[in-house]
Amino acid sequence: MRGKFFKYLDQTTKGAVINYTRQDLTRKWLHRIQTKSKDQLSTESFAKLSSLVDYYSKSTSNTESLINWEQWKSQIRTEGIVDKLKAKNEELQAQTYNVESLASSSAHNTDQYDKYGLLLRYNYELHMRQYSNNLKALYGLTSIGDLTLIDNLEWPKYKPGIVENVAGWRETGYNHTSIILI
Repeated sequence: MRGKFFKYLDQTTKGAVINYTRQDLTRKWLHRIQTKSKDQLSTESFAKLSSLVDYYSKSTSNTESLINWEQWKSQIRTEGIVDKLKAKNEELQAQTYNVESLASSSAHNTDQYDKYGLLLRYNYELHMRQYSNNLKALYGLTSIGDLTLIDNLEWPKYKPGIVENVAGWRETGYNHTSIILI
């Protein structure tokens, strides 16, 4: 069942970046968010979101503007640099790119990316949990004051993982008090 679902998902989402033409759904979604924003912070957040959607939803056909090369020649002191840039610009404009295949290939992950992405996500979660536990313990220790006034039943609250360590020692027969230092 799981394999069939992801196979269907792969087949249905090919070219989703290119074939998206339902701007009305985006407008309805933005309107729904706007009606739910009541305070100043949410209104500001909605304005930022709306401007982002407008920026990334604009068409690319009318964004080309002509470059005034003579004006740049008069303003830049380095001789010949504007001519070189003009020639390079004309050379780049002569090339054509297959935008649809580039967009469709960027919309799908490779197996190698999925494998390493999962590994990186796991390592991130593991290290972030350790980091947040350490921060929580440090903040707890700095705010409790005198350590001698803490009851033994309160220690697990300030030292995360100590209960699990003691339980592991009890099950494996490890006696942490009998370590001999030479």
